[in-house]
Amino acid sequence: MAMPSDLDARLVEAARIDRYLWAAALCSGQRVLDAGCGLAQGSALLIQSGALEVVGVDSAEAIVEAARAQAPSGVRIEHADILNLPFGRQAFDVVVCFDVIEHSQEPLHVLAALIEVLRDDGMLLLSCSSGAGLVVGTSPIPSEGLVADVEALLRRRFSSVAIFQQADWVVTAVVEGQAFTEAPSLQPSELTAYNLTGDARGAERSTIMVAAKGPALAPHRTAVIADTADAGRWRKLWDAQEAMLAKQRLRIEELERAVSGVSALRSRLLEAEQALTTKHLKQFDELREQVVKLEREIESLTGSQSWRITAPLRIAGLMAQRLLRKARQTR
Repeated sequence: MAMPSDLDARLVEAARIDRYLWAAALCSGQRVLDAGCGLAQGSALLIQSGALEVVGVDSAEAIVEAARAQAPSGVRIEHADILNLPFGRQAFDVVVCFDVIEHSQEPLHVLAALIEVLRDDGMLLLSCSSGAGLVVGTSPIPSEGLVADVEALLRRRFSSVAIFQQADWVVTAVVEGQAFTEAPSLQPSELTAYNLTGDARGAERSTIMVAAKGPALAPHRTAVIADTADAGRWRKLWDAQEAMLAKQRLRIEELERAVSGVSALRSRLLEAEQALTTKHLKQFDELREQVVKLEREIESLTGSQSWRITAPLRIAGLMAQRLLRKARQTR
């Protein structure tokens, strides 16, 4: 089945890797804090790309344990809350914080905590999801509002702030044949990209900010290929999915008809039960009326004067009947 979530998952993973590969050039030879490191794949990319040391921090203890088990040499994983980092002031040359601040209930406090552990001449690399509205804590807020607030705070604290946008596109590229078989990446100068989408600000996945007290950063671009844009393959998957959904719709219609038949039968049974109950109740009421009538007649008879006068005669008659039966038995 062609699931949009499958493609989205690949894009999310590619976007995460792209951010770290983009940051790697700025972290070479530096002591780096990866705040909100998750399973630390990004931390590993930074150390493999030349970072002097990477310390990854995450608040989920189970994730920290898993990250420690697979962290390469040069990467240290700590369990800590970003708002209460276990490091002194100016402990790091570079602080990287991707996919974190927009999920915090106190995003600006998180930002202040990251600046606290950054050297005076250090560099802060920060991403913030943009485009659609975000949920910060329990309240949805416009993402552009959070991006603007973060940018404003950075500009108050740093002399140089550069803004980059990260977007997901379907790309066709012409490259040397060896790029597909040998080279794991292309140098930025080797590829010229032309954007035909007409996208404006707001269509991007994330806004990435680089803040430093030194000179402005030179433009830096990266791209990660998430999947092959094979429209034919996706069309086949879509057609197969549509055929399966059509079968499911037919089956649902059959079940709905069956349920409708069962409901009609249940209604008929209920009506029959109610009719039978009504009939029995009527018969019961008639019998009860007859009993009450007989009881009244008996009461009227036994309470009459003639009944009291003839009582001795009835008793004598009963005694005569008993003597007659006894005489017959002794013969």
